[in-house]
Amino acid sequence: MGDQNAITCKETFQLVKENKLWIGITNGGNKWFEVPMDYDIKTKFHIKEKNGKKYFKKRSVY
Repeated sequence: MGDQNAITCKETFQLVKENKLWIGITNGGNKWFEVPMDYDIKTKFHIKEKNGKKYFKKRSVY
């Protein structure tokens, strides 16, 4: 996993060309990751709590 802009780095792009790194099946976008309840997130619009679990939204993830 990584930021979609990483593909613009020549070192990263070379790994893609050599078939050592794969972009995956999505076009990137926002992904939600479960985090510990005490995980401090400054931007409140990047978090949500559901069924007693806390989630963090990371943008531009491949």
